[in-house]
Amino acid sequence: MIAKLLQARLRADPGRVALVDAGRALSAGELDAAALRWASILAGRRRVGFLADNGSALVEALLGALYAGAAVVPFHAGTPMPELAARVRRFGVDVLVSDRELDVGCERLALGLSATAEVEPARTLGPDPDGEALLLGTSGTTGEPRAVVVSHAGLAAHAEALAARIGLGPDDRVLAALPLAHSYGSRVALLVPLISGARVVLARRFSARGALALIEEASITWVPAVPTMLSAWAAVPAEPDQVRAPGRLPGERRSWIGRLPGERRSWIGRLRWVLSAGAPLPEAVRVAAEARLGCVVREGYGLTEASFTTIDAPPAPPAPGTVGRPVPGVEVRLDATTHEVQVRGVNVMAGYLDDPEGTRAAFTADGWLRTGDVGAWDARGNLRIVDRIKDIILSGGHTIYPAEVEAVLASHPDVESVAVVGRPDPHLGEAVVAHVVWRDGTARDAPSLLTDWSKGRLAPYKVPAAVVTHAELPLGPSGKVLKRRLRDGCEPWSAGGGG
Repeated sequence: MIAKLLQARLRADPGRVALVDAGRALSAGELDAAALRWASILAGRRRVGFLADNGSALVEALLGALYAGAAVVPFHAGTPMPELAARVRRFGVDVLVSDRELDVGCERLALGLSATAEVEPARTLGPDPDGEALLLGTSGTTGEPRAVVVSHAGLAAHAEALAARIGLGPDDRVLAALPLAHSYGSRVALLVPLISGARVVLARRFSARGALALIEEASITWVPAVPTMLSAWAAVPAEPDQVRAPGRLPGERRSWIGRLPGERRSWIGRLRWVLSAGAPLPEAVRVAAEARLGCVVREGYGLTEASFTTIDAPPAPPAPGTVGRPVPGVEVRLDATTHEVQVRGVNVMAGYLDDPEGTRAAFTADGWLRTGDVGAWDARGNLRIVDRIKDIILSGGHTIYPAEVEAVLASHPDVESVAVVGRPDPHLGEAVVAHVVWRDGTARDAPSLLTDWSKGRLAPYKVPAAVVTHAELPLGPSGKVLKRRLRDGCEPWSAGGGG
C-alpha cells in the first residue's frame, strides 16, 4: 500500500530535506510526523476532499489521508461553488480539507488544523490495501465527469513502476509546479519523488518567470510539466545582459548559465530533462522549450483511467513525436481494426464509482481498458498517439486526424496555439475548422493568410474551411483543450460555409 512505501522512505533517512515550500524546508521525519497527526484527525473517515493551492500544509494533509487509509478526493482550486457542491455529494465526501471558508454540504476542516490541534499522532497506518486511495473526476471533455477509483495497492504498484522508469534518486530536486489537485501533479510531482527519496520543491502557483527562477535557485534536476507551461517558458524573453547568481545548496556544485544559439541564455542550473504530459505536445513548442531550457523535453501518455501508460525516458534515446514505451507492469496493444490504444496493468483504474455499467463499457470483453485514442508503433517500439477516435473528422469520404492539421498550423510563426475540430457540413458531412490564438501584433487578415499558407503544406481536404480567432482556448485543469466546447459552439454550415 502507498502509505507503507511513503513512510518507509521517509523514515529511512529522517534528517534529509524532503519538501521545500516558499523557502521553508521540511525534513523527511517532520513530514512523516505531520502526516501521522493528520492520520489521527482523519481516522475513520472514508473519503476526504481537498481544495487548496499547493503548499506544505496541503502535502501533509494529503499524506495523512493516505496514512489513515482514506480515499483522497482532490478538487481543483478554481472549481465553481455549484459544481464543487455537486461533486462533493456525488463522490460521497465525508469531510473537506481546505484553506478557504466553504459551505458545500459536508464537514470542513481548516488546512492548518494539525499545527494547532492537540492530537496524538496515529500509531498505525490504515488497513485495506484494496480500498479506495484516490477518487479522480474525469477531465470533462466528454460531458458530466465521473469518479475514477484507484486502490491503495494499485497506486503503490504504479508509483513504484513510475519511479523505476523515471529514475529519480536522493540527489534529485523536483519542481512541483503542477496543481496537486490533479492526478498528474499528485502522482508524478509528489508521490513518485517522495518514494524515490528525491526533494520536492513546491511552487504555490505557476508563473513562467517564477518557475524558471526557482529551477535555477533550487538546483532543480527534473520537472514534470504540461505543454502550456512549456509554451509559457519558451515565450519568456532571454536578456542578453542578464547576470544571475545561480543558487547552490550545501555540498552541491554551482549551477551554470550557458549561451544558446541566438545569444539566448539558459537558466537551467542542473536540469537534466523535462517530462511533458496531460495534452499533446506540438513540435514547435517542444523545439522552442528545449532551446529556452537547454535540455531535452520528452513526452508521456496516460489518461485519468490509466495514468501514465507510457513514458519516453532515459536511458533510451529521445524519441520526439512519440510518447515512449510502456512503463513496467503495463501492457499496451492496438486494436486490429480501429488502432485504438488499449491498456491493462498496474496503472488501470479499479472502475468508475457507483457505475458498474460505465465500468463494463470501458473495458473490452477480455479485460483491456479502451482509451479512445488512436495509436501507432514506431520502428523502435515507441507509441505515437495519432488522435482521439471521437475527434476524428470525416469529411467528403476522407478521414482527417486533427492532431496532424494542428501540428502544421502550430508551426506558423503567428500562431500561439491552435485546436482543430469538425463542423457539421451539409455537403461534406464535416468541415475542418481551426480555432486559433494569435501571437501579439498579428495582422487582422491573419485567418485568411493562414488558410492560404496551409494550402501548400496540407492535402486540399485537410485545409481549414474556416479559421476562428480566440483570445484564449478553453482549457481543463490539466491544460488540455476542451474541444467539446469548441464543437458545441459550431453551428451547422449554410450554403457556401462561413467562418
